[in-house]
Amino acid sequence: MSNNKENTESTLANRDVMKDAGKVHMDEAEGWGSGIIKDFKRTVGTHWVTEMTNFNQKTVAVTLLLFISVIAPTLTFGAVYGKETGNKIGAVETILATAWIGVFYSLLGGMPLCIIGSTGPVLAFTKAVVRIADNIGVPFLTFNAWISCWLLFYCLVAAFFDLTRVVRLATRFTDEIFAFLIVSIFV
Repeated sequence: MSNNKENTESTLANRDVMKDAGKVHMDEAEGWGSGIIKDFKRTVGTHWVTEMTNFNQKTVAVTLLLFISVIAPTLTFGAVYGKETGNKIGAVETILATAWIGVFYSLLGGMPLCIIGSTGPVLAFTKAVVRIADNIGVPFLTFNAWISCWLLFYCLVAAFFDLTRVVRLATRFTDEIFAFLIVSIFV
């Protein structure tokens, strides 16, 4: 009886110490579109000017490092894209897309050192899109462009309504499943 009483007291003490442990707390929702405006003001209006006017020896060194670290996988994925899409998307298109997105993201995204490039899951998705386009008899590039337009619309709606708050609901299991997907694509 004494042991049961001690366990109950210990449980009550722990409950007080770890109040709301394990519960997910969501931030209050932003007003529609205000998160986009705040991010833009926080990035472009502050350190963006400093980063864009900071041309020195380190800037050249980092630029060359990023170029060298991005160009090899871009060429490799470009060759695989060419093989999988019947040369509708190849190395040249992959290099141009990576360069354009890298510059655009670094200027407007506020992260000038983020490496943008092709990945295994995107390649697997592109292979599936090629097969679907062939099966339904539509041109691959047109089908891929419409998928990209839909994705742009979806991302803008998600940003406008501040749906990124929901990421907190993702569990460790979700992370492990995505990691398993990445590993299975490369195996």
